[in-house]
Amino acid sequence: MPMYESIDDLPDEIKNTMPREAQELYLNEYQRFWREQDTAEAAEQNLIPRVHRSAIDIVKGKYEQDEKTGYWRPRKNLTGED
Repeated sequence: MPMYESIDDLPDEIKNTMPREAQELYLNEYQRFWREQDTAEAAEQNLIPRVHRSAIDIVKGKYEQDEKTGYWRPRKNLTGED
């Protein structure tokens, strides 16, 4: 079962497109999910795509992905204030 222990263990797709803070959000959510699961049962159910989506959703709360470059950047303040 892939379990990322640190940011260095994350896939290149994540490391090369997300700022460090976004990588930390992704890693924290990924680790939280696996801590709460029976990893043998989760492996049988192939929950890896679900874990990835969950972690990406957490990142999307603070970051948005540029459609052209694929790089993630902090979301602009949604209230319109700077």
